[in-house]
Amino acid sequence: MDKTVLPFVSTVPEKLKNPCTAEKPCEAPYTFRSNMRLSPDTDEFDKIVKKINHSSNLDAPEAGLDAMMQGKHHKNSRAEDGTLKTFLSNRV
Repeated sequence: MDKTVLPFVSTVPEKLKNPCTAEKPCEAPYTFRSNMRLSPDTDEFDKIVKKINHSSNLDAPEAGLDAMMQGKHHKNSRAEDGTLKTFLSNRV
């Protein structure tokens, strides 16, 4: 997800609870959540990804790539630390 402040997400109280629509609700915005420890178990990875409910934000998809770079910089992570960062977007 992204920062939970304007201009990244709507700060209207109803939109903070459900940034999508009443007909197709989605999860409240959040800044980061680890859903699985690093593991070679690809079946478990598939199960967890299928259970994750999407959320929504307002900024363009390249902001997500920017967030990944910030995460790498702020965590001072290295390629050998075993961290996997994933970016998904339905915007083109």
